[in-house]
Amino acid sequence: MHELSLHILDLFENSTGAGADTVTLMIGENSDRDELRICIADNGRGMDAAMVARVLDPFVTTRTTRKVGLGLPLMDMTTKMCDGKLKLESTPGAGTVVDATWR
Repeated sequence: MHELSLHILDLFENSTGAGADTVTLMIGENSDRDELRICIADNGRGMDAAMVARVLDPFVTTRTTRKVGLGLPLMDMTTKMCDGKLKLESTPGAGTVVDATWR
């Protein structure tokens, strides 16, 4: 549970860092599928398709204070370890949606 809260905090920090003034959190459980879902959507500056394709690489970051960005790569790893998946959609100027599931 602690890891999940850190993922949520990291995504909220990413959203506000990207200029979002609205961030939506949805947490749901599907007991039939034994699945937990966390979805975070924002209205920040978004990313182009090239960045979306690279953002799960830990050595890709827009930060200038360090050369690694571990938040999304670690979240992706935990979803895979739990037979889940991470889905990322983003549109420049419109925002980003991170949709993750764990079994």
